[in-house]
Amino acid sequence: MNKVVSSRHTRRSFASRFIDMMIKNELNKRSKKHNERRNAPVAVFGNDWIGININVDGIYEGEYIDDLIQLLRTININIEQSTAIDIGANIGNHSIEFSKYFSRVICFEPNPRTFDLLSANTKRLNNVSIHNFGCGLSVEKIKFFEDFDNLGGSSSVMEISGNNEIEILVKPLDDLLDDFNNLELIKIDVEGMEYSALKGAEKVISKFHPTICLEQHEDEFNSGYNETKAIDWLRSKGYRIFALKNKKRKSLITRRLNNIKQLFFGVNENREIIEYVKLPKSTYSMVYAIHQSKCL
Repeated sequence: MNKVVSSRHTRRSFASRFIDMMIKNELNKRSKKHNERRNAPVAVFGNDWIGININVDGIYEGEYIDDLIQLLRTININIEQSTAIDIGANIGNHSIEFSKYFSRVICFEPNPRTFDLLSANTKRLNNVSIHNFGCGLSVEKIKFFEDFDNLGGSSSVMEISGNNEIEILVKPLDDLLDDFNNLELIKIDVEGMEYSALKGAEKVISKFHPTICLEQHEDEFNSGYNETKAIDWLRSKGYRIFALKNKKRKSLITRRLNNIKQLFFGVNENREIIEYVKLPKSTYSMVYAIHQSKCL
């Protein structure tokens, strides 16, 4: 008779096990579809906001990327012959998509943890190059606070309590000016350091006048600026500002009726990018800055 060396008792409700099984089966189905579309797997962090979105949808902020590509084509940018720069590349979600359109993609990611996955996700993409430092005003090492629930939301500006504090290297993008050709896009996602990244790229921006897309948070709009520090600076350099058209907030009853309609018929969305003389105070996943010389 075999002797029991160790024993423990576990208990889970049938409902919990059933829901978990359904979720896992659905994610497995989606993973196969997403891998087929990408023609390659992508490495993500478990339990991270961007990773969750990629597991569910196959891509993070896919609609915004599609909006951007269409916008560039609308203003007659020859994307296939152009270079894109991804500042704050994280694990490479946007960079991977950019590599399908642009002849060259240059990535900057200062966090060693996310840089490891960026390296893994892009190493087979011949038109993508990566750098393990951030973009700022000068060459320096600065404090960086990791947000383990959303590593893409980690910041050197906003202290995130209860998570990890590390030191990262930043350099001005202008230091690499001679390395760039046909630069038509700079994407910036640096959680509050947009102005520093822009100011450190002043020569690059003045030479190429690329389209610049950047994230802006509601708390960056304050009385010290006409809009935000980054947007005010862009306007001073001859840029016009565009974003998705703000939707008027509907009544609670109308929203609930729309939710029921969407449940049965899906979600239809009219995504209109419009120019703003003054950008309303809000949070924007992407603000599009187009130089006046390239606006139609």
